[in-house]
Amino acid sequence: MLNSLSETIMQNSIENILNKFNNSILKINWFDNIGQNLQKETKNHTFKYASYLSPRIKEKVDIIKTASTWTHAKSIINNPDCELFIWGEEKRDENALYNDILRKTSEKDLQKYLSLIAQTSNESINNMLIKVAKKNNIEDPYFVKVAGGAAALACYQKALIVANENLTNHIFNTKFKIYTSGHWPLTMLKSFFWVF
Repeated sequence: MLNSLSETIMQNSIENILNKFNNSILKINWFDNIGQNLQKETKNHTFKYASYLSPRIKEKVDIIKTASTWTHAKSIINNPDCELFIWGEEKRDENALYNDILRKTSEKDLQKYLSLIAQTSNESINNMLIKVAKKNNIEDPYFVKVAGGAAALACYQKALIVANENLTNHIFNTKFKIYTSGHWPLTMLKSFFWVF
């Protein structure tokens, strides 16, 4: 009986935490500062995120560069030297966090919460991207979808952090802060980390 009660309390706690996070997604000004110089706090988050990634390619990232236009950002992402391994590293971290949550809640309930967050984030991000695309005369719908997918992934990763007792020092938390500052962390290219 006590075990069942404790599981119910934990279940409600995770649900409340994720619902609160889900509501906060609507207040983010996605891509609001793309192409602009990074503020000091955003630059610090970007260096922290780049430092997390750089040991995996055994190169230290000393320089953060800002893509100035959508065309410039697209050329960085499409560069054949772009470090795509990054996403595999992040996927391993996602899986570990996901499995940790399953110790506290059922997979069915977790999927229900994550689906709601995915729906909210996709809607919010896509609504903002429609405005951004019009404002910047972007005619490449595929690249706009890439931007939206990247931001939605950051929401998913942040939800995993929130459900894991809000691990404030986790790198996905840092990455999410770059997005909430209105920027898009693009990738590593040679020894530079690019942000839009």
